[in-house]
Amino acid sequence: MTDLPAHATDWPARPSPQLANRTGLPAHSAGFLARSADMRSRFSHFPSCSAPLLLAVWCLFTLTLTAQAQSYQNWGPFVRHLNDTQRRTPLLRQVAHTVIAYQTPIGGCPKNIFYPNPTAEDSRHLAAVRQEGTEATNHEATIDNGATTTEIRFLLHMAKANCPSVQEKHPQDKQQGYQPFNQADGQTESLSESPSDNQHVATFIDSLCTAALHGIEYLLCMQYSNGGYPQYWPRNDHYHAHITFNDNAMTNALRLLMDFAAARSPFDVLDTIDTHQITVALMRQRALKACVRGVQCILDCQLRDSTGTPAIWCQQHHPVTLAAIGARAYELPSFCTSESIDILRFLRQCQQEPLLQDNTLFTAEELANAIGHAEQWLESHALTGIRKEFYQNEHRQRDFRMVPCLPEEHCPRLWARFYDLRTERPMFVDRDGIPQSRIEHIGWERRNGYAWFNADFDKYLSEQTRRQ
Repeated sequence: MTDLPAHATDWPARPSPQLANRTGLPAHSAGFLARSADMRSRFSHFPSCSAPLLLAVWCLFTLTLTAQAQSYQNWGPFVRHLNDTQRRTPLLRQVAHTVIAYQTPIGGCPKNIFYPNPTAEDSRHLAAVRQEGTEATNHEATIDNGATTTEIRFLLHMAKANCPSVQEKHPQDKQQGYQPFNQADGQTESLSESPSDNQHVATFIDSLCTAALHGIEYLLCMQYSNGGYPQYWPRNDHYHAHITFNDNAMTNALRLLMDFAAARSPFDVLDTIDTHQITVALMRQRALKACVRGVQCILDCQLRDSTGTPAIWCQQHHPVTLAAIGARAYELPSFCTSESIDILRFLRQCQQEPLLQDNTLFTAEELANAIGHAEQWLESHALTGIRKEFYQNEHRQRDFRMVPCLPEEHCPRLWARFYDLRTERPMFVDRDGIPQSRIEHIGWERRNGYAWFNADFDKYLSEQTRRQ
């Protein structure tokens, strides 16, 4: 999966260093100009009065995506807020080709890429690791920061939106200026009247489903026998091999496999591809078993407090002993609130999952006990009567400190991100790895460059109340 599919030559050109050299722009900017020029030609078959309007709509949409490329963190929200009408545009189909191009041979995806407009640095790094060989390329594969799971869902949503049966249900697209798949090259006939276009559609959708299944296979293969998920695989140096709840890595993988096993949207589109049906059926069975092992691993990883009562979880756990373990210098073994709250959300979902009701590894009572103990621990470790106060420090930098709430203020409850495993008191750590009891005792860079406090547990409780 290291190259674009053969039919991708029919689509707007990928950013090329050659074009960049001619224009004096970075490769990704030159590619944007090439796609814009290409779209002008695509709109040329419309009446003169409508072509400028359609081109303006296209440019506005494209510029919006370009503006969002300021941070890779926009990729996840970008994918979640797309609708099927947008997924049928040439631009989004080009993005799908870019995702496939970045997918590693082992099936996982690299992290921190904004696929609608990859930076020149992203492209150079990809080229460099591929020159080093398959092993180096595979070491980029990860589930950190939503990587791989976000791309799989995006590809399958794209496949479902571009299925002819789905397109026929959206005749309003023509009125809104969006091009159905078979009109991307200036053709206006219906799908049934153009067998070559039908083949083009089928090839495109098959490439999306193949890439998505390759990604799902990666998730199945990277799981440890005890059910845990490392942050990276096959890379296994330092904390990359730890069972990772940080940034919801493991729970994201298990949620995806559960949706795949249950054939929920968009994974149901895989049932429409004849060439994949046997593979999909077998993989769904494996995915369900992986989910059961994953839930059992979460239960086994639950930490205990000083009295031996089950509490919450650490950000990372040892892949063999399952003990709490550190990662970066300022991420020491500890009770971690933010990741534990997402684990609670996931376990609550598991309670309602029909596919897990008859599993042989854990009981409904064990699941309920784990949830109850974790909620009790979080409830008893809330921080009240304090709030953040932002100010300008002596170096004229924006800074913050924790101050008491005034009597007339209604300050929300807060939780520290980390609590000491021995004292169960809030813990703050700088890059020197030395734990401190107050946020003011660590340096400005780490104090303002990490999420040390959150109110996530009260948000979680509100969610549960609404569901009841």
